Amino acid sequence: MKAIKSVIAAFSTFSRIPMPKTEWDEDYMRYLMPAFPLVGVVVGLALFAWCQLCLAFPLSPFAFAVGVTVLPLLITGGIHVDGFCDVVDALSSHAEPERKRAILKDPHVGAFAVIGVTAYLLVFAACAHELTLSQSTALALLVMPVLCRCCSGLTALVFPRSASQGMLSLFGQSADKKICLVVLVIELAACLAFVGWLSLPLLAAMVVALAACTLLLHRIAMKEFGGMSGDLSGFYLQVCKLALLFCIALAGGLAWF
Repeated sequence: MKAIKSVIAAFSTFSRIPMPKTEWDEDYMRYLMPAFPLVGVVVGLALFAWCQLCLAFPLSPFAFAVGVTVLPLLITGGIHVDGFCDVVDALSSHAEPERKRAILKDPHVGAFAVIGVTAYLLVFAACAHELTLSQSTALALLVMPVLCRCCSGLTALVFPRSASQGMLSLFGQSADKKICLVVLVIELAACLAFVGWLSLPLLAAMVVALAACTLLLHRIAMKEFGGMSGDLSGFYLQVCKLALLFCIALAGGLAWF
């Protein structure tokens, strides 16, 4: 029952998919992090279905790229993009960590956030445009959102938090950390095994990309903000997604699958 509650909490928090309305308690957040990748499964299935549609009908590469870019936003409501914007705003201030953390809490969108998210979406759409439309690409896009969320969940639990308040802190305090870590590692291993089954060179590229993104996150979180936050988790997820999409486009271009 606790696991079901955590799944409901994950979809209620990180997607726009309607969920039963109930009063939340600690049980809803106990296993939320391992349930988080399930949202990625839904996003991945939507991308897989979009690939099948584009394979069946003569849609242009531009239309295909727009679908790959927009579909995740429609399902998640852009919650992780919001974190990306807040982090870009805070980093652009070049202020002290305390001031940067205050900017993360500011509901207003700054000019640097607009510039940053516009550039991000353009680069993401450009990478999507370079994808080789095939069943292998469809399968790689299916696993990509799940893989990103596994990594995001792990870093959220493992990296020190910057404050005792906020969404990430609330989830962390309520979580059964040991079980969450074990399940997330199993989910991550399953995703990597799936990618390895698709293409070993693609697996190697994705592992390197995820390692680089994680090192970048650790540096930014510790040096610029004094620890992790929910916004940083969203920022990290978006950066991972872009890096993995680039790997998939590269794999198609180099005939790795």
